[in-house]
Amino acid sequence: MNSFTAYFGKEILEARRQHKYIIIGAAILFFAILDPMLLKLLPKLLANEIPAELVNIMKVTRDTAVTNYFKDLFQIGSMILVFVISSSICEEINSKKLMIPLSKGAQSSSIVLAKFAHFAVTVIITLSIGFMTNYYYVNILFTGGNIDLKGVLAGFTYFSIYYCFIIALTLFFSALLSKSFIAGILSLIVTYTMAALNGIKSISKVIPYNLVSEANALKPIEFHWSIPATILYTMLLLIFAIKIFDIKKSNIN
Repeated sequence: MNSFTAYFGKEILEARRQHKYIIIGAAILFFAILDPMLLKLLPKLLANEIPAELVNIMKVTRDTAVTNYFKDLFQIGSMILVFVISSSICEEINSKKLMIPLSKGAQSSSIVLAKFAHFAVTVIITLSIGFMTNYYYVNILFTGGNIDLKGVLAGFTYFSIYYCFIIALTLFFSALLSKSFIAGILSLIVTYTMAALNGIKSISKVIPYNLVSEANALKPIEFHWSIPATILYTMLLLIFAIKIFDIKKSNIN
């Protein structure tokens, strides 16, 4: 427990020094504000360039504006998050930074779980601010469309679970590989492949990306098999990351 707490504190200091909070915050909060504003301005900016009929078709409702934010969270937010995290384990192994904590008895599980917990807490807090900010601006700028707070809170819950999976996936590849860029690329390949596989009905219910699809429905939270499945995948990835880290410890000491 002491090594977990100590390493959690170290992660906070490292994140502040490397401006990771600013990067993660920008990825999630920037689009929370920018998306509704751009969607509001776009028809006006194009009014003189395209026929009026097309401008009317482009009219955005509140539910459309919110789901557009969800799309950016998946496409861009996931990418930025992956590359922020992808160096977490492999670079520390390569630079021998772990020699001191390991020599003092730090456990592999404490180190990996501290990294996961730190990024999970950071992302969930930032997501909560992003979702409420987006909900506020969407309700001010747009009319029409069926959207309520329960649907937005459900989307927040689904994305929180989904992002925790992405964090665990990236930590797994960061432990497995020695290059952070390759770890990030493989994490993104898995992430976007899941989106493609979600179209297969026989397996879609147990694919983590299904949580993103459920978030887009903007309905109050319900039980879906993708919830326990994603939590299980997250736990397994963390276990594998710890086991791999244990194997690599012999090369560090």
